Amino acid sequence: MDWMWQRKAEESGEAEEARVYRQRMANEEAEAERNRQFWEYAAKLHGDGN
Repeated sequence: MDWMWQRKAEESGEAEEARVYRQRMANEEAEAERNRQFWEYAAKLHGDGN
């Protein structure tokens, strides 16, 4: 019976890792988007963007 609990723990661990990885990727994409918008705004302020 032990191996079934072991397998369940592995599966939930893998699912958790995948979830954390997707969350990190989403955060990095959001950060990149914020940076892009910031630099576009800064360029407009300085008149380089147009």
